[in-house]
Amino acid sequence: NDLDIPTLMALEDYLDDFAGALIVVSHDRYFLDRTINYIFRFEGDGRVREYPGDYSAYLEFREREEAARTAESRAAGVTNQPPSIARGENAKPRKMSFKEKRELETLEAQIATAESRRAEIEAQLNVHSSDAAQVQMLFTEQRQLLQRINVDLERWAELAEKAE
Repeated sequence: NDLDIPTLMALEDYLDDFAGALIVVSHDRYFLDRTINYIFRFEGDGRVREYPGDYSAYLEFREREEAARTAESRAAGVTNQPPSIARGENAKPRKMSFKEKRELETLEAQIATAESRRAEIEAQLNVHSSDAAQVQMLFTEQRQLLQRINVDLERWAELAEKAE
């Protein structure tokens, strides 16, 4: 959050060329996808799992792993839930509220608008590359826009998962 876009881009370029080992901790998914190629997941009890690839590949792997585990449990007829929950008693429905449905629709529109603005900013950066003040202003706007997009995408993913 504290790095401006040019500094972040320079750091990413430097890390791309770095030949050594590096431990990266970040909440920025784009930065992680750009800079890492191996993930160590600390699971507790002294266990560490290794995942080759970037963060997006790791998330896809976890989704497939969870789906396989769920399918395996269903095939075996095993549940980890108490009998009352397994029968559906006192189970909370996972339906989306009206407010959440509207929020999902609004987020989709906001993300599309933000992505359009992001493309405009990139085009303006190419046009105004010799005007330092204009470039700095555009980079600041771009950084804020990317942060907003990331927050909106995370919330959209939560709501989309709930909608399924």
